[in-house]
Amino acid sequence: MPPSSRPPVSPRFRSVAAVLLAATTLSAVGAGPAAAQIPGLPEGLQLPGRQPPGEPDGPPAPEAVWTGTVDDRVTALAFSPDGETLAVGTFEAVELLKAADGEAVRTIKTRSGFATALLWQIESSRVRNDADPTWGEPAGGVLTVGDYRRVTRWEGATGRALSKMSGPRGYVTGLVARPGINHAVLLYATCEDGTVRHWVYDGSTRGTHDAEVVVRPLGDESRVPARGLAMSTNRIAVAFGDPDRDIKPGPVFLLDAATLDTLSPLPEHVRAAECVTFSAGGSYVLTGGADEVGRLSHLPSLADRKFVTGKAEADPQPIGRYAGHARPLNAALAIPAADGEAPDFAPIFATGSGGRAKGGNELRVWRFEPNADAPPDVDATEGGEQEAPTGKVRDLSAIGDFEGPVRSLALSADGTLLAVGDDSGAVRVYRVADLLGESTDEPDDEPAPADEPGDDETLAADPEPAPETDE
Repeated sequence: MPPSSRPPVSPRFRSVAAVLLAATTLSAVGAGPAAAQIPGLPEGLQLPGRQPPGEPDGPPAPEAVWTGTVDDRVTALAFSPDGETLAVGTFEAVELLKAADGEAVRTIKTRSGFATALLWQIESSRVRNDADPTWGEPAGGVLTVGDYRRVTRWEGATGRALSKMSGPRGYVTGLVARPGINHAVLLYATCEDGTVRHWVYDGSTRGTHDAEVVVRPLGDESRVPARGLAMSTNRIAVAFGDPDRDIKPGPVFLLDAATLDTLSPLPEHVRAAECVTFSAGGSYVLTGGADEVGRLSHLPSLADRKFVTGKAEADPQPIGRYAGHARPLNAALAIPAADGEAPDFAPIFATGSGGRAKGGNELRVWRFEPNADAPPDVDATEGGEQEAPTGKVRDLSAIGDFEGPVRSLALSADGTLLAVGDDSGAVRVYRVADLLGESTDEPDDEPAPADEPGDDETLAADPEPAPETDE
């Protein structure tokens, strides 16, 4: 029988928390001073120490379109391809609700522990047989569910079971997919056993299937759980961390989607890594962890690959840390740019936090604003190294009245609705336009007086505390 309590919850308490800033910069990654320094002040003056979380600072919190509840924790969320239905993963079931008002549609009884990963997409068949109503393109798309030791596929419109993929040990923690040749579906899953699994199947497939490829990026002997999964074109990002020993470092890797070979590591978290997402344009990757920070890296484009040096992929360039949360950063996703704006001109992210101690259960929406005068990338063909863009982070929305840790986020296909789920069983849906709101205004061109820091002042994020050791 699957365990009845959700694995990601950690009992450890940490007494320090991040300072919440309405305009926070990302500190430099790598070698640097032991403490953050405020530019323009005498050397040795540092940012104040981290304080216990309270009401989030910054922009006002927008109202939710609707709020609902399920019987147990919310462990995963996914919108239907048409944006009309929201799937809510919880214990032994997936609840389907109307995205417009939260009205119940139906319940899919999964009966294998918590539904910890959801993916809802259109899947087509290579061959159509109109005489057989069970064959062909599933109505309403396919809802793929990852739970305890398996992955199952369900017809979205009817809740009818389609197929099962077995093999994972422990919970499935992430699902992504992409189309293959001739309507094939390429499905990827991360699991608590530390594996990344890859299935290839036809969209109308039925029955049980084994994974075609299984890899352990941390090595065959490692059992550190894979905690987060994201995909952008031909790259997969996987975050690792043990929720029961979250003071251990949390590594993150980029993998080749075709082969699952490791391409390069991403900046490691001091504590367990919990989540990962690519920016809307795929030029950045953000990871979150139990160390309460998000780590942002710049990914060179296809044109910037270092073929001259013999590498198939240029190394990711670390940018810095987002320190807006005061508790572990559990969930992250990218929000598309406004119409007419380049996808990654100033990438926007939504992040959720909570756990380990009371308070700090938040949703924050923020954007990274590269400096206009940042030095341009050096052409790799000239033998130089690329420089990642520099800039600051601007908080757009901060909502801190969730009763439980925020662990689940989902964005509708048209990018207009954001769903948020927490450990209390609450589900909220927000309009993305409301979350971006007034704070999308351009900052004033006139600088603030020297003794009154304004939104445009550059402030370095405070340093991470030293990792704790087991007693």
